[in-house]
Amino acid sequence: MEPVSLPANQPPQFYLGGAQIDQFRGHQADAGENPTFGPEDWVASTVSMFGSQFGSTRLPDGQLLDEAMAADPAAFFAPAHVARFGANPALLVKLLDAGERLPVHCHPDRAFAGTHLRCAFGKTEAWIIVGTPGTDPHVYLGFNRDVYPAELEDWFEGQNSAEILRAMNRVPVHAGDAIFVPAGTPHAISAGVFIVELQEPTDFSVVLEWREFGLTDRHDGQLGMSPALSLQCFDRRRRGAEDIARLHRKAQSNVGGIATLFPPDADPFFQAQEIVVADSLTLPAQYSVLIVLEGAGELVTASSQTAVARGSTVLIPYSAGAVTVRGTLRAIRCLPPYDAIGTSP
Repeated sequence: MEPVSLPANQPPQFYLGGAQIDQFRGHQADAGENPTFGPEDWVASTVSMFGSQFGSTRLPDGQLLDEAMAADPAAFFAPAHVARFGANPALLVKLLDAGERLPVHCHPDRAFAGTHLRCAFGKTEAWIIVGTPGTDPHVYLGFNRDVYPAELEDWFEGQNSAEILRAMNRVPVHAGDAIFVPAGTPHAISAGVFIVELQEPTDFSVVLEWREFGLTDRHDGQLGMSPALSLQCFDRRRRGAEDIARLHRKAQSNVGGIATLFPPDADPFFQAQEIVVADSLTLPAQYSVLIVLEGAGELVTASSQTAVARGSTVLIPYSAGAVTVRGTLRAIRCLPPYDAIGTSP
């Protein structure tokens, strides 16, 4: 099986955004077309939105990606991956363009998801900042003090956003930064921040803010749970400056080669590499998703050549073998859990 170039896959969301995705992919909006309600592009997705049929990737031949993987997992994944995860990639990659500040929310960890959502995966995630056109790009990451359960419940009931944000770490970001967000960590992304996101393959989110974001009354349930139960997902511990420094890798210069972007704590969930190519670079056989941020070139296997340029998103199956990247480009290589790779990434 050869590398597969994937088109945009933007399931409808409740928040604004999408113009930067269109620009990144080189898409010119048609007259009357509104690009502001597709803020997430789900790349190589085997996941549907929670309670929805939208989100799964359809291959160029019309087949759903999860069906193709189920029919021939060995074509997509290394033997060690198949032994652990079967036909599940254990990874979801997104492009996310925050057209407005996202509500403060968190995601359940694997233990909580296994107990209450009957799923082996939670939603640990991580971000690579690729665009910051706003005047004050920032994210919110973890509480800046210990928060009592009663406070969290009061915030959920009262919807006092100013008070919630005062209790959070406000972290300035720049293009090239990488941020690891363990499940349970309360977080939000400010308007104008454009990211590549890696996450576990679920759509599990528990919001703390909802009233000002056009969401329905969350007393009706979050992920089918009561508010009291869902709020147990939140990590209420203080995240100090040292904690934030471990999670936030500031942009670093890469003049050529491969740089690992996330800390070792991310390895059980996923890993990402920044790849800078000035001539050619060979990548070992491995299931991965490649997102080209700058430049142009081609992916060369023993039997194929795939042209790529800024905005390309390419699924590279394990059975494609070693892939040589030729040209002048910068890309993000997104990988499944490290301990299931079966070879050096």
